Order: sequence, then structure tokens, then C-alpha cells
Amino acid sequence: MTGRVFEAEGGRITVMEGWRPGPTADKGVRWSPRRRARRR
Repeated sequence: MTGRVFEAEGGRITVMEGWRPGPTADKGVRWSPRRRARRR
């Protein structure tokens, strides 16, 4: 466990840095739960 907080919305995943958004990856389309699980 790292204690990091992630925000996932549509096709975007953001690493939170405190209360502010940090680095973001935007796929451009929604992630499906099955597809996201395979990327671990």
C-alpha cells in the first residue's frame, strides 16, 4: 500500500497530490472495469 489516492472519471485517471490533481492519463474514451483490471 502506498497511500496514494487516484481519481477515475470517464477515460481519465488522475493521481491526487493532496487536495489537488496531479499527473493525469486520458484515454479519450471510457475505461471498462474489465479492461482496467487487465492493465495492473
